[in-house]
Amino acid sequence: MRQTIVFVTLLVLLGVLGVSLAVGASNTRARFRALLDREGLPTPSASPSGSASASASAGPLLAPSAPATPEPKSELDRSLTVVGLGWELLAPGLLAADGSKSTATSAFASCDVTVALNVASTATEIERALAAGGAAKGGADLAVMSLSEFVAAYERVRALDLRVFFVSGWSQGRETLTGTAFAKLPAAGSLGLDYSGSQDALALALLTLDLTGTALDRLKIAERDASALLHARSGSALEQDAAKQEDMLISTREAARLLPFVLVAPRPLLEERETVLAGFIRGWLAGTEVLLKDRAKAARTLSAIEGAPEAMSLLHSLGDSEPLRLYENAALLGLSGRGALSIESLSDWQFRVRRAAHLARASTPEASLMDGRVVTRLVRSHPKLVQAPEPLKRRPSAAAAVPLLERAFQKDDEQPIIDALGLLAAVFPRSDVRLTLSGRSAKLAAEWLDRAAQRYDLDRARLLAGGAPAKPGRAALLEVLRAP
Repeated sequence: MRQTIVFVTLLVLLGVLGVSLAVGASNTRARFRALLDREGLPTPSASPSGSASASASAGPLLAPSAPATPEPKSELDRSLTVVGLGWELLAPGLLAADGSKSTATSAFASCDVTVALNVASTATEIERALAAGGAAKGGADLAVMSLSEFVAAYERVRALDLRVFFVSGWSQGRETLTGTAFAKLPAAGSLGLDYSGSQDALALALLTLDLTGTALDRLKIAERDASALLHARSGSALEQDAAKQEDMLISTREAARLLPFVLVAPRPLLEERETVLAGFIRGWLAGTEVLLKDRAKAARTLSAIEGAPEAMSLLHSLGDSEPLRLYENAALLGLSGRGALSIESLSDWQFRVRRAAHLARASTPEASLMDGRVVTRLVRSHPKLVQAPEPLKRRPSAAAAVPLLERAFQKDDEQPIIDALGLLAAVFPRSDVRLTLSGRSAKLAAEWLDRAAQRYDLDRARLLAGGAPAKPGRAALLEVLRAP
């Protein structure tokens, strides 16, 4: 009997203790919720798993100032407005839209996007359109322009918070550099450089001279200075044919991975309308396929649009660019591959050379100007769009090939030489690159070339070891060989 009484008493005490704990926990949760409400923090939601609930609630408490990323909106209650610097840069969009405004049967319509496209003749027009915004008359949501024009305009449009979110193509022969051969340029004193046509021509000159190791603060830059030693030009293929071949130093035909064309948009638009922009790029890629399939037909189609140039002019300008697909964008935006070039590195490089040449006061932006969210979404949701491109056609250099460009090194430090080798091979994809080490064995040179090929995913056959003795004072020499 006594045992029964003790057992019942223990059960009653345990029950009282359980009720007390439950009431205490309830009061604690109530006080906790009140604290969260007072501090403006989100209340943790119930979870089937206690540990999962704790993990979910820990984030906002540890970092209350980090706002949650809003879910991108899937629709836009108006047409997406795009402005491009020239008909050739807007060509994929115009072909995908079936004109300057997308039709109900166009590639854009199949991607649930309506688009209006406008051609600008100057970078200033693009700046004004982006400043006005896509909802305003004459305004724009997006722009297609060269990276060089974007970098040159950055200080003026900084407040727009623009980001590069897609690379539409490469310049292929539009820009040329003529004048005194690099090897014959004076070693000291000022160097006269004149340019005309666009910021792209100036960028070609600055980047090329930087590759040769020329100090850019020596440059005396002017527009249309006939007495200058170097002349940078940008224009159509017909205009470039007028240049004397013996004066031609380099063009974007050889430096085929130097000057890209990009699509830019304000960062808030990319965050809020990611799905809309992904649909736009899908349509743009459909237009790119049409262009790549038959450029002559594309030129005739574009010439029928009101205000467009004649077919012959369009055909020449379309031939001066190489459109890009999704695969190349994934690599250039740093989502795949291990190449020596990315759009971010090209952008930083342009900022640096402009500052070195005293063309800009601002340093490279601290925040990245690239945004890969749209390309990432497309790669994940539409893997069929990711098609590997065919390798560029090239022929091996002859034994006595003439250097197109040289870069000398006073010290034979391995890493800087391998980095420069990777960069030169990437910028000049149709050319072989030769390495000569002074006073070092051929075996060591071959080992360095092997490491460069592996590090930057290069065709090893393009990397050659030189046997000619280097000039006095040179520990190493890199040469980009002119393609046969």
